[in-house]
Amino acid sequence: MERMLNTNEVAQILGVSKQTVYRMVRKGVLNGYKINSQKTLRFKQSEIDNFINNSLFKPVKIHNN
Repeated sequence: MERMLNTNEVAQILGVSKQTVYRMVRKGVLNGYKINSQKTLRFKQSEIDNFINNSLFKPVKIHNN
């Protein structure tokens, strides 16, 4: 079974506040899941990893003329 992260863990991984994580869920940027009718959200580790990998700035080579 895939590892599920809580809101605090996601906030720490992304370097943002818990409120920002909730905002990202409301805007559809991240998927949050309620497990067994719990009030707290859980996040799939793989989805957080994909979010990080797809949103990081990728530097380009600068050519000196």
